[in-house]
Amino acid sequence: MAAAVSWLAFEPVDCPKKNESYGGREQRNRMLTYGAFYKEYLPAAEWLFMYHSDSIPCANSPLDLNGWLNYDWLERYNYEWWSGGGALSLRRVSRIKQALKFQTRQDDADSEDRWLSDQIKVLPGIKLPKPEVEKSFAVEGIWHKKPMGFHLPSSTDHLLKEVWDDPEQRKKAFEYCPEIKMIMHMKLERERCEEKPKQEAPTTKEQIEKAMKEHMEKEMREQAEKDAATKVGKKKAPESKDGKETKGISSPSGSGRGPTLVLYTTVVAAAAA
Repeated sequence: MAAAVSWLAFEPVDCPKKNESYGGREQRNRMLTYGAFYKEYLPAAEWLFMYHSDSIPCANSPLDLNGWLNYDWLERYNYEWWSGGGALSLRRVSRIKQALKFQTRQDDADSEDRWLSDQIKVLPGIKLPKPEVEKSFAVEGIWHKKPMGFHLPSSTDHLLKEVWDDPEQRKKAFEYCPEIKMIMHMKLERERCEEKPKQEAPTTKEQIEKAMKEHMEKEMREQAEKDAATKVGKKKAPESKDGKETKGISSPSGSGRGPTLVLYTTVVAAAAA
């Protein structure tokens, strides 16, 4: 006989005012940690497959829900095993009911998924998948080639770079699970912003010191040139006793002064050397 599986889909909200269907995030947390909810609304269900609207199952996945029914709780694996990530999760309802018989969540405490997972994992005989198995259930921040689904946290406003920064990896994800495009905030090609040239800033201590040294040397050269130009402007060219032009220096004004340009060039070359 096929097991009864119930589906719940929720809209992720950051503020209760954004969602009027069940009163916001805290109301959802209270509802899913309230024993009467499972008695009244899920009396015949043994598993609860739950996903938020920033999660999506993949049609190309070689895995389906039937392959996971040996476990009591499944979620995306994300750095910390069993961390309570219920945005895309499969939960055994009988285990939830068992935990709620002797535990009560305080209002405004941890989110329902983290709180429930903490209660369920200490139950006798609990069946949980190992990390290497759980990675193939759902991807959030750790890459897996063929997961059953994806979770894009915060409605894809802040995609995790470990999965989405690599162009080749991103391309593979879209080819394997094109359904991702239904929930990911994307722009048409004609809507793309013009790419700005990337400026790579120094990242190591040696690069920073080198850049500072070059900047200081440049400033010192520029200051030396300014000082030299000031001295040359004040200096007079030699005059002959008979009032004739000094050899090698022209005097267009007849004052006997040499052209500043010739002397200035000579000083700058010496300073640069």
